[in-house]
Amino acid sequence: MAVVRYLITVALRRRVVLAPLATLLGADAALYSAPPNPVLATAAAVAAYTLPIQLWLALTFFNSLHDADRDVLAATVGRRRAAWLRLLAGGVLTAAAGAACVAYPVAAGRFAHPVSAAELASCAALATSTALAATALAALFAEPTVRHPGQAGLGLTLCTLLAVWLDLPPIAVARAAADSAGWRVALGIGWMSVFAAAAASICSVLWDRRA
Repeated sequence: MAVVRYLITVALRRRVVLAPLATLLGADAALYSAPPNPVLATAAAVAAYTLPIQLWLALTFFNSLHDADRDVLAATVGRRRAAWLRLLAGGVLTAAAGAACVAYPVAAGRFAHPVSAAELASCAALATSTALAATALAALFAEPTVRHPGQAGLGLTLCTLLAVWLDLPPIAVARAAADSAGWRVALGIGWMSVFAAAAASICSVLWDRRA
């Protein structure tokens, strides 16, 4: 965990993640500003609407580590382990930001009624799975796999539009929550978790070969 803390500290000290973090928290506050806010439906809608910001956050985090930094990290812990530690650090950062997006409406009383433990657990699972899926997808377009920021941004934009067009999670989860289809929400959370694991595995191999 020392390496994970170091990677997050580097990104914070270089201030590259501050803009997406501030934008994410601001968007969260704005989306919860207009009541009524049914718990799961609103949380799912917020996760869907803020997906591009989460992708931006994850991409800037991964690209905050320069070539020399990655070389030193790989020489210290090994290439494959360095790749997994970068992925873990990105997941911790985005999951923490997602947790803050859930904590704010609970603490500020923005939901339509007091949140039960089961609802809070569902919101936390939804926020975490969305954050991890966004992190894994952004990692596929991060350095050293994609060197040009414009190409990475274009690729992630196309992926987001494809998710909307094909009604994939978290877009599909927001629709399911609005329709009170609990089993579809659970299925979407599971789908995002599996996608995050698969994409992270692919990314670790790509980073190992291209580092």
